[in-house]
Amino acid sequence: MTATTPPTPRHSRSGSGNTAPSQESLRSTVSTVIQATRLTLKEAGIEEAPLEGEVLVRHVAGIDRASLYSDPDRAFSYAEARQLATLVARRCKREPLPYILGHWEFYGLDYIVNPAVLIPRPETETLVEEALIFALPMAQGN
Repeated sequence: MTATTPPTPRHSRSGSGNTAPSQESLRSTVSTVIQATRLTLKEAGIEEAPLEGEVLVRHVAGIDRASLYSDPDRAFSYAEARQLATLVARRCKREPLPYILGHWEFYGLDYIVNPAVLIPRPETETLVEEALIFALPMAQGN
């Protein structure tokens, strides 16, 4: 495997150690690619493999969750599979998902993120809510 041919999601557990499926299997459906991606992430020790696998596939396919469930048999092209393989390889190396995606939601807004910024976390949303409860009376003059 070279730097230009990143690992691709597995479609089965074979004892061969080969992680790259055939080109034919790369031209699969979104739902089967999600399953393979989840397996690859799980085997890499990614805790949230089920969710992250879906998020990565939807990101590459350019579809939202509703589209995924309304058309799970949508074709997943070879070009999409190559792009996904690159993203999955980055995640398997423990690069944070928000950096891979290039954006992350925080407090109902979508923010651009990269390694130069901190990733918004759910715990911080709780802190913002508490700060608003504290600051609102002061802003109203109470």
